[in-house]
Amino acid sequence: MSFFSPISHVGIADVLAKGRISGGGSSSSITDNWDAPPEIKAELAFLIIWCIVAVGQFGMIVSRFKLLPAGRIARAPYYLLSVAVFILALKYLLWAINLRVDSMSRTTSNNLAGLTDFLYSVEVSFTPAVLLWLLHIRGRMTFQALGKQSKPFVIQFWKRIVDWSLVGIFLLFNIAITGIYAQYRTLYYSNRLSDQGADNYVKAFTGIKWTILAFSLLLCIDIISSYITLKVSQSSARIVDPVITRITKVALVFVFVETFMDMFVRIYVAKADIYTLIDKINYLYLASAIIQGIARATIIGTLISTMKMPHALTGGIVHGELAAAGGGGPIGMPTPPVPGLTYTNQPAYYPAPSHPPPAGNPTWQPPMQQQQGYQPPFGMPYNHQQPQPQQQPQP
Repeated sequence: MSFFSPISHVGIADVLAKGRISGGGSSSSITDNWDAPPEIKAELAFLIIWCIVAVGQFGMIVSRFKLLPAGRIARAPYYLLSVAVFILALKYLLWAINLRVDSMSRTTSNNLAGLTDFLYSVEVSFTPAVLLWLLHIRGRMTFQALGKQSKPFVIQFWKRIVDWSLVGIFLLFNIAITGIYAQYRTLYYSNRLSDQGADNYVKAFTGIKWTILAFSLLLCIDIISSYITLKVSQSSARIVDPVITRITKVALVFVFVETFMDMFVRIYVAKADIYTLIDKINYLYLASAIIQGIARATIIGTLISTMKMPHALTGGIVHGELAAAGGGGPIGMPTPPVPGLTYTNQPAYYPAPSHPPPAGNPTWQPPMQQQQGYQPPFGMPYNHQQPQPQQQPQP
């Protein structure tokens, strides 16, 4: 994920505060002649575009909840996604306001920047949480589809602890750096910050900044490797999961792009000369707004697209072709089908006898999952009509 803050996480206080190289515009009207440099005007345009896109995506999420099966398991990750997208839209809006309106007081501008940073800290931690949550659910479904023969790596207990620990620690560090920077701005612009105090803030800020970068790289590696591992496990069992396939092919590419951009920006800012950085800061913000907006919109759009897949969380896994059509299950031993799953070639998990049964005796008994009172695994609803055993006519 991209963990580059649009307002203050680069680390140069003066150039990242309100009014950065804005060209001297001082009027508060949005319709007058704003004499900002072209790159800042372009940045404002992209912020408005991404805000509109985020609002549209939030509406799509809300409208597609009815396509998901009822229940906490199916809908919980998308509830979190809707919160993240709403915060993202609000962040873009506040960022654009702080960039455009020049008549705000320094205190109001700093408070607005602090709020934007806080929203960013929450949103940038929620998005990888959604990806990991969906991964855990699809891993458990794969475990059920395999008849509990082997437990996928991604749903191991220790792996889930590692995943949520990374997300939680990453969120805490993002909130911490936001608080430190907000306090620094308050003291700096009120002329209450000594040289020694400024040095202490810079050291603390720099240390947390590189810690956040380390955790962002760990989260990126964790998400990408976990999805690829689950995809390989499903392929070896001839299981095709459309949700995992779509996220792996589309979303993970932009997860890598965002993380690489974040790493490049932080290293560039750390190594560049201060005067060079001041000259290039507007272009840095413009590039960030474009690349981060495209990547974030694509990742969220990919997650939204999985909501319209039939039974995306309670079915949706389709077994691949059998080695021998109609003979045995795809795993190598009889396993009861998971409710909601669709199977190609209709594998016979409990094949009927190869010769007709004796007259007067019933045919083979239905599998357990078709008998009265059967409880499907993983708390999934089972709404299929229960077939009755076929009786042979009496001679």
